[in-house]
Amino acid sequence: MRASADAPAAAQPAAPALRRFRISRPAVLGLLAVEMLTGAFIYATAVERPGALLVVVHALLGLALTAPGLARRFRKDASAPAWTFSGALAFFSAAAVVLSGLALAYQALFSPAVAGGLDLVHLVSVCLLLAATLPRMAHAARRRLMAAA
Repeated sequence: MRASADAPAAAQPAAPALRRFRISRPAVLGLLAVEMLTGAFIYATAVERPGALLVVVHALLGLALTAPGLARRFRKDASAPAWTFSGALAFFSAAAVVLSGLALAYQALFSPAVAGGLDLVHLVSVCLLLAATLPRMAHAARRRLMAAA
């Protein structure tokens, strides 16, 4: 049966919505743990050039965990920019993490040595990113738990 032109919009069949790819929280926490462990191992080793596989795994996991948040922030600010201090800190530190991480991965794979200043930028920006995002994530989790109870 065809819907008439004067039928309400609710009677019309809805177009299928695109489902967003979502990963479970335990999986994200596991990936973050692997990312932190590989980063700590790379940072702590006295070897000038750590294993190429470890650097590639660390770089790919880092991109997978930070790039979607940066893209989401770009899309959100395109329509209505609303910056808070912690949001701006998280965005710019995530951008610094990605850029310095890519530069460090390139240096680790193709250069004889890694620049110490760039290593420090990466380490400090990771700490700033954690400081900006962990309280927000904890607050959101607490709100969800309170709403479910």
